[in-house]
Amino acid sequence: MLQTRFAMLALSLGALSTHAQADDLIAMHPGVMCTSADALSRLTLPGGDSRTHAAAPEPQTQSLAASGGCIDIKPGIKVTVQKAFKNTSVVTYRAPGAQTDQTFVIPNIDFAPAAGDRTQTAAAGVMQASVQVVTPAAPHAATPAAAQPVTLAATPTPPPAALHTTAASAATTPAIALAQGYRVAQRLPTADRAGTFLEILEDARITPELHKTLWQSAASADALPEGVSHAPLLNAQVQLVSAADTVLASRKLDYPLATLEAAPLHGLPASAWFLTIDETAPMGSYSGPATEMLVPAHSGLEPARYESAQGEAAPLVLARTGKADWKIVPPRSGAGATEEIEDVFCAPAVDGNNFVTTYRTYRFVDGKWQAASRQLQGLWESDRQFPARPDFP
Repeated sequence: MLQTRFAMLALSLGALSTHAQADDLIAMHPGVMCTSADALSRLTLPGGDSRTHAAAPEPQTQSLAASGGCIDIKPGIKVTVQKAFKNTSVVTYRAPGAQTDQTFVIPNIDFAPAAGDRTQTAAAGVMQASVQVVTPAAPHAATPAAAQPVTLAATPTPPPAALHTTAASAATTPAIALAQGYRVAQRLPTADRAGTFLEILEDARITPELHKTLWQSAASADALPEGVSHAPLLNAQVQLVSAADTVLASRKLDYPLATLEAAPLHGLPASAWFLTIDETAPMGSYSGPATEMLVPAHSGLEPARYESAQGEAAPLVLARTGKADWKIVPPRSGAGATEEIEDVFCAPAVDGNNFVTTYRTYRFVDGKWQAASRQLQGLWESDRQFPARPDFP
């Protein structure tokens, strides 16, 4: 997990954990340094876990780590801080025996809870120095700080947070008022230079445990425990928050449950995120989680759009239902291209006497998502094996 800590250039001076403690903690909670903030964000799960340290890393994940120029954080690694942003720091590192320095981005998020009840922290990567560092005048300024060598060493993390969120230090970041009845269910750094965050707001009565229970169960207030108001659940919201915790954009969703995760796609001009909204209905096989692609740097909180073969534009939405599924696959055009998305869905034919299955491929070409589709008569349902690659155009 990315639970090692880095000395934000605004923290107090002094030695921290011993090397023996660092060895033990890093062995349990390893982290990564990446050559770009984009690669770092794509290797970080919503709860702060590193994708590179999963129990059984998938080949796609391993390829992502390699292409992102990411290396493991080891006890005793010495780096030099070049720039300190709110969520990340840019450091240089010279590997043993190397003649030149490499530049990496490391996570830089404080575990301390924000003031009030706005949010609590979760396991997100933060590195902390075991030697003294220089404190700049502006703690979170995105300007170069005096380069100082620091030694990476892990420190103990607090008890698990009540929410799977991250937050800035209460000493430096003011809390903002939440809409009545909501809690911050998820808070993720966008890895942009402005230090912004994406947040999911859910009904305050929906605890993280209840969120898991309600997911894909047609969430309703009937599932709330006794002693809690059974008024209808509030629909979720997604919002973009600045480094100073100012809400830059907000969007109300049509359902109570939603999640965010970094989209594991390479070669895009800006970081992309998957917003999944649980649209499961009480009955039927045509509803389920619907995933949108968000690119805050380009389209704010509105879903990215694709262009059909006929030149028509529409929101790119991927469904997982009893008659629909999708997955990310390597690009057919070869190394260096952005991964493709294969999407299959089945619906009744126009005559109502049969079914038609659509096989669609989304490709990022010439700066935009384009779709190619083909349709075949016949029924396909998601309890079957996902269609083979040749079925998709």
